[in-house]
Amino acid sequence: MSVETFFAFIDRELFTPQFPKFQNIDITAGGFKTVVWAMYFAFLLAAVAIYYNRTVIGSLPRALIEHGCLAPENAKTLSELGCAKNPFLKLTLRFGNTLRRSVICTEGEAFESDPKNTARGSKFAEFFLPEKRYKINFATDRFYVPEARRDACVARFRKKGNGLLSVAICAVGGIVCVALIMQIAPALFEIIDNVAGRFAADTGNVLN
Repeated sequence: MSVETFFAFIDRELFTPQFPKFQNIDITAGGFKTVVWAMYFAFLLAAVAIYYNRTVIGSLPRALIEHGCLAPENAKTLSELGCAKNPFLKLTLRFGNTLRRSVICTEGEAFESDPKNTARGSKFAEFFLPEKRYKINFATDRFYVPEARRDACVARFRKKGNGLLSVAICAVGGIVCVALIMQIAPALFEIIDNVAGRFAADTGNVLN
């Protein structure tokens, strides 16, 4: 048996529901299979996003809290925190809003507090022109987590267990769940089809 034939067999036996011809509901095996796999990949994507948020992005707020950077005077650079070589962290700081709501750049804070940098002139300009945004210098700019946001950051970016292992477990567990759904779906939809048929018959009797 070739590898292609083996995977085709697995797909047919485990991941393709064997639907009978239903009389009262309109559903196909292909359509149902597409929906279930779409839900699986959405679930897996959410697991990857949680891993990325806690492990990659969360490394900065965790480092700031560990180093006691809870006020502007205690702020540190990425190099001092050991985060200077993380390109994904830099991208998130520069273009994302999630991390910038938790982590404050002291130079950016000073820039945005200066009216000359935020003023855009007339009301027309304020409506149509984008707001000026400070461009972070990752070599020299310093960061801190405000004391008021410390507990929220600890809860949000807490790193628990092995992140990659958790993602792998979610992936494998999700595939097992997909296989189980494919196996029990025909029986469940047959029950639904029978109930729909009885309901339609009872409704027809009442109307007649």
